[in-house]
Amino acid sequence: MSGRKIEKGPRLSRRDLTLGALASIAVSASGPAALAQDTARPRRILVPAAPGGPQDVLTRLIAGLLNQRFGDTMVVENRAGAVGKLAALGVKTAPPDGFTLGMFNSTMAYAEAVMTDPGFSLTQDFTPIAHLTSMNIALVSRPSFPAKTLPELATFARANPNKVSCGSIAPPLVAYLKAAAKMDLNTIPYRGGALALQALIAGEVDTILTVLQEIIPHIESGTVWPIAIGAPKRLPKLPDVGVFEETLPGIDMRTWYGLFAPLGISDSAAGELRSKVAAVVEMPEFKAYCEARYLNPPVSLATFTGMVSDEVVLWHKLVTDLKLQRI
Repeated sequence: MSGRKIEKGPRLSRRDLTLGALASIAVSASGPAALAQDTARPRRILVPAAPGGPQDVLTRLIAGLLNQRFGDTMVVENRAGAVGKLAALGVKTAPPDGFTLGMFNSTMAYAEAVMTDPGFSLTQDFTPIAHLTSMNIALVSRPSFPAKTLPELATFARANPNKVSCGSIAPPLVAYLKAAAKMDLNTIPYRGGALALQALIAGEVDTILTVLQEIIPHIESGTVWPIAIGAPKRLPKLPDVGVFEETLPGIDMRTWYGLFAPLGISDSAAGELRSKVAAVVEMPEFKAYCEARYLNPPVSLATFTGMVSDEVVLWHKLVTDLKLQRI
């Protein structure tokens, strides 16, 4: 089967790739003095994920651009484990001075809802600083799978209960999709998106639910077939691929990413951070990174704050309604 033709986006320069691959960033440099808080003092960003994944790479890109643009000394600390609790508590208990931030995503809302003792509340223990992007979730299948669209998949799965498998590193997200579409999928958990993709290519599972940016080359080559993506509307570079909301109005299959500070940060410190991040997300390097990966642009602080609150409410409801196992 021939692959989907995808219009090529801008290629990242060697410098852009280096920003995302650095093991840590702690470099002082001279930058514009418009925002002149102590740039020599290291500013930490805690990441609730292991090095090398999308969340980590995005964090290091932002850290590198803050250093490049403003001379801020940035340190990225990976605190993976406990479904994000380690990083969340590290930010929650830090002094609210703007020098400890968290790079959180939607998973933190699920973590708060599913843990019996999370020790944190996204809406009560942190101050949102800025939304950076939202990554689109994609549902893809092996090319030989008979269903090619989400409605076809739902019909096929209902006609073949417990026979259609879906691999994912986020089984709760599969449960969310199953409930919304009223279809029966056999969920297969994987420890990493690459492992789920390998299983799909090897024919061990029928479909996988994963982050779109990780499978773009495989869509283009025809190795996998895109059934639906979580973008707000069809992407110009994938005009033939439907979005989840066309079939399931109101479903949100995107993962937001944003920076958070401890509760109690002063208006001036929060304002400085927001001004710096606003400048960074307008830099060509950041825009090229997002465009190449089909990432959604940042939204306003008010919109982002609402997104976080809605996500927390949603996952508390889903954990109860779907009887997800608490940890």
